[in-house]
Amino acid sequence: MKLIRKILVRLLGLKGYLRLISRVYIICIAMGWMRKKYPELFFLKKLIKPGSTILDIGANLGYYSFFMSVSAGKDGKVYAVEPIPLFAEIWKKNMNKLKFKNYQLANCALGSEPREKVKMSIPVVNGVVRHGLTKVAAEGEDQQASAMSLKWK
Repeated sequence: MKLIRKILVRLLGLKGYLRLISRVYIICIAMGWMRKKYPELFFLKKLIKPGSTILDIGANLGYYSFFMSVSAGKDGKVYAVEPIPLFAEIWKKNMNKLKFKNYQLANCALGSEPREKVKMSIPVVNGVVRHGLTKVAAEGEDQQASAMSLKWK
C-alpha cells in the first residue's frame, strides 16, 4: 500500500493525490466499508442528531465534517476550522457533494498564544505523505511534504 501511495503522489502531485484519496475514503465510509478500521466515523451517527451544531477543529480534508454534516441534517450546522489552504480547498470540494449546505469553514489557525504567522507541516513518514499528522512545524524540521506560513487567529 505504501508503494501505491508513493506512486500516486508522484503521478498526481500532492493536491491530486489528496483529492483522490479523500473522495475514495468518503465513498468507502458512506458505503459502510472500513467499519473496523474507523469505528469512530460510524459512531458519529449515534452522537449527532438532526439539528445538532458541531465544531470540527482541524478539519483536514473533511472526513469528519462530511459525516457530521450528514448526521446533523438540514437543520443542523457544522463549523469547521482548517489552517492549511490546500486542505481547506479540498475540504470545500468534498463538502460540496452534500445535498444541503449546513456547513461553514474558517481557513485559519487557532491557538492559545498570539502569533502573526505559524508554519504548518505535512510530515513524510517512511517516504509516505501523512496528511492526517499535520502540525505546527518545529524550527529546522525536515522530511515534510509541504510547509506554509499561515496567519494565526
